[in-house]
Amino acid sequence: MNMQALAAKIAPVLESGQIDYVPERFRDYALEWLENIRDWALSRQIWWGHRIPAWYCPACSGDGLIPLGGLERDAALREGSFRVSVEGGARPIVSRARPAVCPDCGGAELVQDPDVLDTWFSSALWPFATLGWPEDTEDLRYFHPTDLMITARDILYLWVLRMVMTSRETADVLFFEQSADMMALYHEKVSPVRQILDLQGLPAILAENQTLVLPLAVDYASWSQESDRLSRAIAQYNPPGGISRRVLYISGRVSPLARSQLEARGFTVADEARAEIYR
Repeated sequence: MNMQALAAKIAPVLESGQIDYVPERFRDYALEWLENIRDWALSRQIWWGHRIPAWYCPACSGDGLIPLGGLERDAALREGSFRVSVEGGARPIVSRARPAVCPDCGGAELVQDPDVLDTWFSSALWPFATLGWPEDTEDLRYFHPTDLMITARDILYLWVLRMVMTSRETADVLFFEQSADMMALYHEKVSPVRQILDLQGLPAILAENQTLVLPLAVDYASWSQESDRLSRAIAQYNPPGGISRRVLYISGRVSPLARSQLEARGFTVADEARAEIYR
C-alpha cells in the first residue's frame, strides 16, 4: 500500500501541534518517519489473523496462483498452500463474503487469498469494526476519538502513527490528542491518571493519589548518575498537594545493589518481580 498520500495528510497535523507528544522530542522522530515513509506490506504469511478478503477464480487467474511445498496445483489451492502473483495473472475479487460466482467467467470454484492482514493493519481497524462504523452510532461518538494513547516507544510509528492515518482517512478525525511514551507502563496499573508530565525529558505520570510514576530502562537502573538526574528533575516539580511517593517502573529485573541505591534516594522500585506494587 502506497503511504505517501496518507503521510502528507498527517505531517501538518503533527507540525501544528494538534497531537501532543510526551516527551516532545518524539514529535520530531515521528515527522522524520513520515518524511521517509515506505510502502506498507499489508499481508502476512502466518497461521493467525484476519484473512485478506480477496478471492480468486483458478480458471481466470492462471499462473498467478503459484503452488507451494511441491504440491500439485489442485491440492495447493484446496489446502491454501499457494502464493498470489498479480503480475503473474492473478485477478483478485475483493468481497467481505465469498462471491457466488466469478464475475468474469461465471465459475463457482473460488479460493480465498491464503495470507492474513498485517497485525498493525488489523489493530487500526478495531475502533471501526467494533463501534458501528460507518454508521454514526452512539458508541462511535463516545469512544472515538479518544484523548490519550500511552504506549511503548518502539511502536510509535508501526502502530500509533498508522492509527492516526487510518482514523483521519476513514472518519476524518484524530484517533487521540496526546501520545505519551511510558515504555511498558500502562495507565490502568496505577491510580486514575491526573496528568502526563515531561520532567526535563523524562516522561512521568501523576496519579490521582499523588503518586509520581516514572519508567526507567533496566540498563540504567545501576547508574547512580541516572538516579541523580531523576532526583533533580523531581525536586523541581512541586504539584498542588505534593507527592505521596515516587515509583520507578523498570522493564526488567533490578539487582539488589541497584535497588538499594535507588531506594536510598527515596524511590519505590517496581520491576517485573514486584508488579504487585500497582495493585
